[in-house]
Amino acid sequence: MKFLTFTVFAVLSIFTTSAFADYTKVPYTKEAFEKSQEKNEKIMLQVYASWCPVCKNEDKVFNNVKGEEIFKKVTYFQANFDTEAQLKKDFKVVNPGTIILFEGKKEIARTSQMPTEADFKRFVSQFSK
Repeated sequence: MKFLTFTVFAVLSIFTTSAFADYTKVPYTKEAFEKSQEKNEKIMLQVYASWCPVCKNEDKVFNNVKGEEIFKKVTYFQANFDTEAQLKKDFKVVNPGTIILFEGKKEIARTSQMPTEADFKRFVSQFSK
């Protein structure tokens, strides 16, 4: 019985943690991304790799600031660096950890490193008001 209780608790903890950890990220699909562009949304596209230390740092920083007002108006797509060959070609992405900001179809900024929360906020503040 203890084993069953522990197993159920462990499984629920995993699902709960992942559901809240990434609630503002949308897995990248070309269709969803283009739909957001057509709606002229503010978009943040992160090209992510699970093995990338820069990506992990970006996630840590983003998780610390994602509740702030600016991020409530941004659609955050996370694309897989290892599987999205066409995306990398289309947007000339050579490194994982690249973050690109768009307003609709217009690229407004990009970076490949986000070392601090202040840097991240400053970068995202490039969106028009």
